Amino acid sequence: MIKFILLFTLITTSTFGQDSLFVHQTCQKIQGLSNKKDAAAQLDIIYDQSINNLPEISKTSREKIMQDHYRFQYRLNRELKRTCPGFIIDRVPIKAQKVIDLENRFSKKEIDSLKAIIDEIQKEKKIYIYVVTIDDYFPDKTLEQFSSRNREYWANEYSFEKGTVMMAFSFRNQQFRISTGFTSSNYLSDKQCQQAVEVITSFFKRGEYFSGVVMGLNNLKEKI
Repeated sequence: MIKFILLFTLITTSTFGQDSLFVHQTCQKIQGLSNKKDAAAQLDIIYDQSINNLPEISKTSREKIMQDHYRFQYRLNRELKRTCPGFIIDRVPIKAQKVIDLENRFSKKEIDSLKAIIDEIQKEKKIYIYVVTIDDYFPDKTLEQFSSRNREYWANEYSFEKGTVMMAFSFRNQQFRISTGFTSSNYLSDKQCQQAVEVITSFFKRGEYFSGVVMGLNNLKEKI
């Protein structure tokens, strides 16, 4: 399976994870369950905490509330997994999205533009391709592990003839990756993915990160 990873230079500052007190309070709710192994009940607590607390912490526009919701749940799940004994949820399900902006890197206009490009690729090329940004790989140690573990899981609502491709970007860790699965690797060779990597890199070196993602998508479209 074709997987490329590349370092790029970027200086960025942002807040990662969730407030430790909030995570502790959520952990107490989980530990207070009568059945400690009730995964559905633990998931309900995460959903309830998101609904009750997301409006208070959201810094984004109303149009990005869905991205805020996924980002909040993902980070809460990650920190509970890191610090809460007895927490058994492996991953909070994220409904299949063309863009999953967990790192909060894109504006609504940029997300809409990426979705339009991806929608065209999916319809024309019969392949499920999507973009993910991520700040902290935990419980995975590398972007390779993160993308391999989540690639099919977050795309599992759809079955495309040519499989699934995740384009994963970590601006915090200065890395990005094109990750293909068993089926999609039959339509994108190592050489073709490397060519897309080189296109993206040329834009990233100039600080044109959104344009780099767009041109990377267009480059892959030409090759599928």
